[in-house]
Amino acid sequence: MFIVIKTDEEKRQGLPVVMPVFDRNTCSIPKSQISFIDYFITDMFDAWDAFAHLPNLIQHLTENYKYWKSLDELKCKSLRYPSDCNK
Repeated sequence: MFIVIKTDEEKRQGLPVVMPVFDRNTCSIPKSQISFIDYFITDMFDAWDAFAHLPNLIQHLTENYKYWKSLDELKCKSLRYPSDCNK
């Protein structure tokens, strides 16, 4: 939440927005979650699974990823699925 407030303050002061992904007017939570999973979580979970064989962990990650992808494909920007999309 702090980052969103910082972005609001940058806009209020007429400064360039340093992190546009945190602009409350354009932020897409599903896209943010997909990116986080792609860039950080997948490799970490794969390493854990290789070390400790955690198929349930990988299955939950896969289901979570599919959930966020479905929201993104519906053009949702919030956590609500699917009736409140684009609000």
